[in-house]
Amino acid sequence: MDTGIKVLIAGGGIFGTRALRHSLESGYRTLVIDIDDSCCARSLCEKVADDFSDIGPGEAGLITGKAVHETLRILSEDPPDVIVPCIPGHLAGLVVASAMEEHDVPFVKGSRKMIEVMSEVDPVLVFKSDLRNGLLVASLMPPGGTCDPGCGQPEDYCPVSGLKKGRKMDAVLSEACSKTVDVSLVLTSHLMGSGVGCFDASQLIELIGTVVGSQGPLSVAVGTSCSCHGILSFFDVRHSS
Repeated sequence: MDTGIKVLIAGGGIFGTRALRHSLESGYRTLVIDIDDSCCARSLCEKVADDFSDIGPGEAGLITGKAVHETLRILSEDPPDVIVPCIPGHLAGLVVASAMEEHDVPFVKGSRKMIEVMSEVDPVLVFKSDLRNGLLVASLMPPGGTCDPGCGQPEDYCPVSGLKKGRKMDAVLSEACSKTVDVSLVLTSHLMGSGVGCFDASQLIELIGTVVGSQGPLSVAVGTSCSCHGILSFFDVRHSS
């Protein structure tokens, strides 16, 4: 059955392969990006592809290349409906930075607004903060803890740490950013198979359009978060002469 849904998976390793199996079983049109043409997901890809044009329902194609660069290209040429980030680092933040570089938008990683956002978040939830690179990680999981790969993300508590959620992490981070940052977006991650999350591609495309079209100065925060864990990337866009 052709669902019409297009899925882009960045990373063809263990988690990318897990997401790919779910996508194929659901009848989605799927592209996998990996720098290694013999990655784990390769055996499930019927063909090598450049975009979704030759990918039928329940089929998958492999794009060999750098995940950030190819994700940005696909977003501008043949946008997917959802993106599954399965590479090290914060894919959404890396893609936004790459878009600004491609459009010659003057910017720096990090923002003075990051400290203000941190002040709006319960310190217990701050897992890691890197002011130099503008990265903030928040989590219900204390340092040293490990999530259950099959966790169904209960709404009211973390089954490993026992911490009560109160509010979902994506809502916490979104509200904190909205109070201080000029342009912010926290992409809500939804489960796509066991232990793998995905987010709405259209929201990221809209944010990129806003940022690259800005004349600055502008503070920017883009995040990805499920109900338990989240990561934010901060940037300061300088005045464009």
